[in-house]
Amino acid sequence: MTANDRVYVQRPTQADASDQARQPKLKKVPESLLLTERGRELAFQWRRLNASVQTMGPKHPSRAALTDQLLKVEQELLAIEPALGQREPNPFRSRLRSLVDPSVEAPESADPADASDLKEGDVQQLRRQMAALMKRVEQLEERVAELKAARR
Repeated sequence: MTANDRVYVQRPTQADASDQARQPKLKKVPESLLLTERGRELAFQWRRLNASVQTMGPKHPSRAALTDQLLKVEQELLAIEPALGQREPNPFRSRLRSLVDPSVEAPESADPADASDLKEGDVQQLRRQMAALMKRVEQLEERVAELKAARR
């Protein structure tokens, strides 16, 4: 370097600070979001937009619009994710079990059905139907678990 060479340092401007605040929060799309069709669509959009924004320079004329789209897609993804988190227990399962098997106590929060106006045959028929439905639900849950395992 000679004495005539000058080094110019560009200081961050207000626009640069606001651009940094508008950066995407996600670094990678969580796997749980890929379980739904809408989650897969949004993940594809997010990846495409993120790749476009990353390849553009900071002064590219389309960068601001793409960053806005990216942030909107990211907000939708983040809104979906908590809903896909932990599965809540089925509030009806214990109530159904108590109807099928009289030895199982119904939860206190369950509103007991008024069985005084039902005939004994109707109650037995309902119990058989409930048992068949519960068996079918369990089969479907097992099938869903198999499909999820096969997908991974």
